[in-house]
Amino acid sequence: MKMHVLLDTDDRIAATSERYACSEQEIMYDFPPDFDFDQQQAYRIVDNELVHDPLPKELLVPTEGERLAAVEAALLELALGGGLELALGGGLDG
Repeated sequence: MKMHVLLDTDDRIAATSERYACSEQEIMYDFPPDFDFDQQQAYRIVDNELVHDPLPKELLVPTEGERLAAVEAALLELALGGGLELALGGGLDG
């Protein structure tokens, strides 16, 4: 699948779009049919080849599904009587 791709300064995939240009610095890349775009941040494109190079866990950007799951968990906790500190992942002072 041919995609518009924006790479960061380390040639890591920062953004992809099938229909819309990402920026003037984008490249076009033909991804394999089984490429998992939810994991695109774990890849770099070097010499027109995909290189699997996962980021350390603390630098990973959560996927949309992970963000939605976190919001759902926080809302459920609040609905069940949890306090604000539970929704924010800690107390008001930290």
